[in-house]
Amino acid sequence: MAGARGGSQGTGRMWKGKENIMEEKQNKNIFFTAWQCIYPVGIHFLLSMLLGFAYIFVGVFVLCFQEGMKGGTASALVVQEIVTKVTDSYLANGCYVILLQSLICIPLFWFLIKGRRKKEANPFGQKKLQGKDCAVLVVVAVCMCISLNMIISATGLDKLFPGYQDVANTIYSGGIMIELIAVGVVVPICEELMFRGLIFEHLNYRVSLPLAVAISAVGFGLYHGNFVQFVYATILGSIMALFCRKYESLLAPVTLHISANVTSVLVTETELLSKVLNTAIIQIVLIILTTLAWMGISWLLLKKNFRKKMG
Repeated sequence: MAGARGGSQGTGRMWKGKENIMEEKQNKNIFFTAWQCIYPVGIHFLLSMLLGFAYIFVGVFVLCFQEGMKGGTASALVVQEIVTKVTDSYLANGCYVILLQSLICIPLFWFLIKGRRKKEANPFGQKKLQGKDCAVLVVVAVCMCISLNMIISATGLDKLFPGYQDVANTIYSGGIMIELIAVGVVVPICEELMFRGLIFEHLNYRVSLPLAVAISAVGFGLYHGNFVQFVYATILGSIMALFCRKYESLLAPVTLHISANVTSVLVTETELLSKVLNTAIIQIVLIILTTLAWMGISWLLLKKNFRKKMG
């Protein structure tokens, strides 16, 4: 009996040791997954800070040098005025800075995605999106953009949170052509490589689909830095993640994002909706139609995948 008890105690210790090892591995996986979600955003944010600092530092240095060449003195008041002038210039040219930031991040993020896909034998990127699928996604994105922006405007959210207007002034600061290139095309590609490529793809086979969608979408919303864009970007990010999962291709969310941003630029710069929607009835009708359109099309396309993959 004593031997039996000794054997059972040894077996108990062995199982407890295995449980501890499994727990350590699970904790490591949690930290690793958290790091994989954080570091792409950190790279993007750090580059933004560096570019902003470089722009202001170089601008202040050049203007101070010019002041010295004119025989002026770089007093504290003069330097303060120069810093204010350069900061205002930075905000006025924010669209160009965002464009440069995205152009630097795109090849870096794509290199990281390709390396991880090869290492993990990730099926993402192996399927090709059909032309008809892209056309449907464009319709969904355009309807979403118009619907959500009109709802935000109708509810007065853009007035309640003035921080949104400051961001909008920076984004829409370069003229329609540079905005279409930067905000309409380049920035969406960069953000999709970051949030759907590096973050959502990593989460996709490690946590449940709802959690993967929620983390990537909420992170996408929070990164925009104000409540109005948080609401808009979180909803848009959720749909983009679901279509990314459906087609197992980054081209799906990129198509959605580009279409939505191009629509936003055109509507903002041409004031198209304000010219057409001159009565409350027309506005309400358009909100209902566009909302039903993007929700209905998304449901029809996603329902089969949604039921199969929610677990």
